[in-house]
Amino acid sequence: MITADLVEYLGTVDGLPAVFCEVLPETPDSVVGVYTRAGSPPNTAAGLERKAVQVLVRGTAQDGRASYTIAETIYNLLHRLVPDAALVTGGEHVQQIMANNSGPYHIGRDAKGRHEWSINFTCWVWNPAREIS
Repeated sequence: MITADLVEYLGTVDGLPAVFCEVLPETPDSVVGVYTRAGSPPNTAAGLERKAVQVLVRGTAQDGRASYTIAETIYNLLHRLVPDAALVTGGEHVQQIMANNSGPYHIGRDAKGRHEWSINFTCWVWNPAREIS
């Protein structure tokens, strides 16, 4: 599961808040959530799936610049990442990750006034079961 792989991968990065898979818990204020989104049809000739992932970053209700910096750090880590390998032990074989936006964008504030940022990525994942022989 690419989202779980990204959660584990981002969890190793110093300076990032706690990272969660498919949820953005109420606490703590500063937190990251990685979500599965609808991807594109696979390229069956090459066995590549184009999976879509959304990363949400929430910060405090004060100045939004700190949470933007966290979102920008994640953007810079993942955009144009070409590992051509698994990001984590036993994970999916990632060919490439590309951002779908020019950077993090502010999606507003939550019910408690905390700043939220979104980044969307396309992940090309090799899946030999989808490859046409």
